[in-house]
Amino acid sequence: GVVVCISKIRMIGKIMQILPLLQSGADNERTRLICALKPLLSPVRRRKADEAMQIMRLLDVLPLVQKIL
Repeated sequence: GVVVCISKIRMIGKIMQILPLLQSGADNERTRLICALKPLLSPVRRRKADEAMQIMRLLDVLPLVQKIL
């Protein structure tokens, strides 16, 4: 019904607030350090560094996701 539709719209709105955080390279001390080290790394380790930064972004966003659910 209408109540379900409104709650879904609210959920989508909350998710839309989180998406920019995932897409941005939300700078913090950890990600800045990894970015600074990347030019010194081999290509394989650069990919691993990128993966580590993605995981850190997810961990930063996790508390917001938990609030939604």
